[in-house]
Amino acid sequence: MKPMSPEYSMDMPSTAGTYTRGRPDSIPTANTATSSRESPSLVGSEAHMIRTMSMIEQFWAYMIWGDLNSEEKNFQHSVLDHVYLFMGERYLIDDIMYLCTHDLLTSVAEYSSHSKTIQVFGNILAGNLDGSAFRYTMLMCDFIKAVDWKEVEDFRAFAHVVYPFMGMEHKIIPVQNQQPPTHGLTWKEFNTSLEEIVTTSSEKIRRKLYSEAETAARFEGYRETVPLMRLARILLISSN
Repeated sequence: MKPMSPEYSMDMPSTAGTYTRGRPDSIPTANTATSSRESPSLVGSEAHMIRTMSMIEQFWAYMIWGDLNSEEKNFQHSVLDHVYLFMGERYLIDDIMYLCTHDLLTSVAEYSSHSKTIQVFGNILAGNLDGSAFRYTMLMCDFIKAVDWKEVEDFRAFAHVVYPFMGMEHKIIPVQNQQPPTHGLTWKEFNTSLEEIVTTSSEKIRRKLYSEAETAARFEGYRETVPLMRLARILLISSN
């Protein structure tokens, strides 16, 4: 796994061209039109960061809706591809869509050092984390809100139940068919392992999460397999 950093390049990994709308060779810059960052209605960087957070929240609402409603033929898209699809549906006109997407990605890079939420989002777009990391964070937030916190022991018991990080990878390794850990697992191997470990999770959602992870793993040299570290995060989602 690449080290997490608030510094991002605008050349974030993407499977550009796999979706219908496509992506131009170069993204319009602020010199070609007035971006939202120059809007007189925004006062200072704090207001723009709030706007960036709002856009990220709307995007994740779009992603969660897609977890339940998207067709399997769309599962091959990376999270960054989904950003372009989301912006395309939002702005309709290509020139405006690409300009606003450039504006959003620039803001993510700029404000990552000020917000952990934006930093995690940037790492997901850059491929350092999968989209499953966001889903897991949201799931934990729901659990935390549901607990009536009174004593320190309450948190200890909670952590013991919801943070079983040690050994997640060890549960997956037995189905690797003698392959080295760096080889990763195919979808069939991973799905088989989940059916043995978790019997109640949605196969459609874990297929979607696997596809997102497989797309990101291509930039690490993997082909049609996903490394165990990324699979362990999906297993955490499926276990809760």
